Amino acid sequence: MQFSISPEQQKQYVEANQPRVQEKTDEPVLAWSLFHRTGSYGALAASHVLPIAATVINLIGKKRAGGLPQRFLLAVTPTKVRAYKFAQRRSGLRVGDELAVWDRAELRVTATEAALTMRVTLESAADAERVVCDTGKGDYTDGFLRVIGATA
Repeated sequence: MQFSISPEQQKQYVEANQPRVQEKTDEPVLAWSLFHRTGSYGALAASHVLPIAATVINLIGKKRAGGLPQRFLLAVTPTKVRAYKFAQRRSGLRVGDELAVWDRAELRVTATEAALTMRVTLESAADAERVVCDTGKGDYTDGFLRVIGATA
């Protein structure tokens, strides 16, 4: 979520876009949130001073995010966590193709508070995959992290 969005605006946004996320899976979507690679804000700042530094930051973020795109959506169902492409449109969220899927039973999720974001790490015991990404702070994020079972 964005920095200037109130908890009520977050709630309205999620409720308005829930059907768009739900139509992508045959299981009930318990929670979903928008994510981005780590280092996004640092790369933005660095691009004005030293563009090569921004490129390096972006490459590190891509590797840490397991190759996921700059921005993606995570949806939690009773048995899975799914990553999707998304685009923000005036008419609302457009949820794209599925990028990754993990079994919840095999997934360990941790969250730590960074200066501007919440840093989330997904670790799959089944395939030794590790994804590190960021999301906004706020009541809705806290709810998402509770549903996905994140530990501090």
